[in-house]
Amino acid sequence: MIQSIERVMEVEAEYACFNGRRTLKRIETSEPVWQKIESGISIKDLTQPENYYLNRKIIIVDDSSSIDISNENSSRIDIVTFPPEPEKSINLSGYKLEYNVSFCGMDLNENQPIQPLSDLDLKIELCNHSQRRQFIDEICRSIDKNIDSSIISAKENFYCTDNFKCYLAKFDNQVVGLATLFISGETGRLANAFTYLKYREQGVHSMLINKRIEDAGKLGLRYLVTEVEADSKGERNIKRLAFSAIASGAVWIKDYNSSNDLYGAFCP
Repeated sequence: MIQSIERVMEVEAEYACFNGRRTLKRIETSEPVWQKIESGISIKDLTQPENYYLNRKIIIVDDSSSIDISNENSSRIDIVTFPPEPEKSINLSGYKLEYNVSFCGMDLNENQPIQPLSDLDLKIELCNHSQRRQFIDEICRSIDKNIDSSIISAKENFYCTDNFKCYLAKFDNQVVGLATLFISGETGRLANAFTYLKYREQGVHSMLINKRIEDAGKLGLRYLVTEVEADSKGERNIKRLAFSAIASGAVWIKDYNSSNDLYGAFCP
């Protein structure tokens, strides 16, 4: 049985706060915190008040038609509906819907991953801590951007650790994709994944998912969860690999400013 939606959202909040600390976008120390509130979870980072991703409320409801935000002043609200309501259309006065997501999960004691097929002879490598610089180099390559060495030195120890596993997919000794796994207690969160353009549509993403499922089982984790764009290829792919929908989510923004960070640290 999939764990409670409250616990799934706690892991999301922990992961968001971790992203705030490990992001390679800035060298400054960030100390986001989360706490339970009556309606769900609140995430705040006083060092980055303009960052939507690190300053938001996650409101958990069982019926999205009953939402009351008349006294709400958060710049970002994530409405999480459990059970999922993918077809539900709602309107929050004063807010603009930015995108919809699907939260999916797997009970590792009940589900066996489906072995994906790849057109390539791939090797999926779990990086140890001494390989953290190599992994960060691949992040730079994946976003086609050089990151200042001072930022890398300040943040590198967040990578390739016991609670943040980092993976490289290799073909013919060349890196063709990368992915991460965030761990909180007995729950693993499939985090970021990226496949280089030349190697897409060849099973790299599925192989990276399956490797993280396998490792989660070996580590004794009970659950795996992830967040994917609703009605996307990513959602279809994750469900094909034995995940099931837990909840639907909608991200609502007030007073959007394109210079602010809406999505958070989405690079691996």
